[in-house]
Amino acid sequence: MSAIRFLLDENVDPFYRQELLRREPKLVVSRVGGISAPPDSTLDPDILIWCEQHAFILVTSNRKSFAASASVSPKLGDSATDQRY
Repeated sequence: MSAIRFLLDENVDPFYRQELLRREPKLVVSRVGGISAPPDSTLDPDILIWCEQHAFILVTSNRKSFAASASVSPKLGDSATDQRY
């Protein structure tokens, strides 16, 4: 079974990464701007696409921006009809 993989966006305090790994060292916890992750300032729709392509769960504290990205992005489609999200 593969490890659960999380991507923390730029708005999540780095403390959460440390604590997740301290409590469960087998988790994979990356951060936007980190190695093998989307670079800093990546647009929200592109982060969502990256997470889907790389099987990561996105962790964000920026619900307003990401919710809008998921529901109206032309790259992601209309969430009402596109069942990915």
